[in-house]
Amino acid sequence: QAWAEADVDHGLIQNRSDWADALSSNGLILSRAPAQLQAEKEMVMLAVKENGEAVRYASRELRNDREVVMAAVEQNASAWQYAGWELRNDRDLILAGVARNGRILQHAARR
Repeated sequence: QAWAEADVDHGLIQNRSDWADALSSNGLILSRAPAQLQAEKEMVMLAVKENGEAVRYASRELRNDREVVMAAVEQNASAWQYAGWELRNDRDLILAGVARNGRILQHAARR
């Protein structure tokens, strides 16, 4: 099933399985997910693999999780801008992002 943000508003996404399906088909639905799910790595990974920019709605801890941010950047280099500050100087993440889109350098922390 294809899920839309309106499905959240109408209460159609009610259980963990529905959330997993929804995040896999529309990662940006993470913006409407309960904070508990935004902090759950498994759910956030489903979202960022579908749309890397969904990382912006992940918990602060997960925006600083190397695996989560790498998955997001590999899906969409623009997701780099939502990485936590601790990862802004991570060489491997910078290189992965540059390989996808050289413009991510503008989001890398200045040394």
